[in-house]
Amino acid sequence: MSRPFIIFLVFASLLFLFSGCISSNANSKIIEDDVMSGKIVSFQTEDGITLVGTLWETKTTQKPPLVLVHQFARDRHTYDSFAQEAFKRGYTVLSFDVRGFGESVVSGNTRISFTNFSESDFGKIAGDILSARQFLGAETILVVGASIGANAALNYGVLDSSASGLILLSPGENYKGIDTNSASKKNTVPFFVIASSEDQYSNESSQRIFDSSKIKDKKLLILQNAGHGTDMLARNPSLSKTLLDWLDAHSSN
Repeated sequence: MSRPFIIFLVFASLLFLFSGCISSNANSKIIEDDVMSGKIVSFQTEDGITLVGTLWETKTTQKPPLVLVHQFARDRHTYDSFAQEAFKRGYTVLSFDVRGFGESVVSGNTRISFTNFSESDFGKIAGDILSARQFLGAETILVVGASIGANAALNYGVLDSSASGLILLSPGENYKGIDTNSASKKNTVPFFVIASSEDQYSNESSQRIFDSSKIKDKKLLILQNAGHGTDMLARNPSLSKTLLDWLDAHSSN
């Protein structure tokens, strides 16, 4: 076998292996773009903050979109597993980082952070939920909020009474200036509030929110040693089904 022919064979073999690597990377990219991963989106608030979220979009559903609002010092990804379960149920789901958290840290040419927020700044999170609804182009939405996100969700119910339902995971009575005492009395949107027995502040707050509300379509669930906010979803695998069943029952409002 001549030397030039041997060199040609070696070169051809290397080219074949390199092509295989490209093909493998291309396949990985397809996996990463799988529909269950959602897609990254961004939208603007009325006061010019860019909010970043993950959207799982269903084209054929008649259900209202589901908007997920995370707790303090967390971000939208705490909802990823629950969002995927809701998507399987036929919901369009938008989980987003509220202003100052996660990737939602740009206002015009300025970077912002919740670490520098006043109570007034935190109070605008309810408006972020309204911006999410407008981005989705929906007449009504369902909202799940955790901790400070639950407080904001209840205040959103007052801001937009057309909402179909609210789920409040470990709300408080007044955290970072987001008050639920007056909101619970004014709110006319059906709600489901969940807390854990050992989480004393949220447990007592949840009971007061439930008791002070005058609407009939409300539900309270106190779990045992379940944690706080979205941690309750991770510790209690059956809780996601309970929440999704409630959402299904309110998806035609």
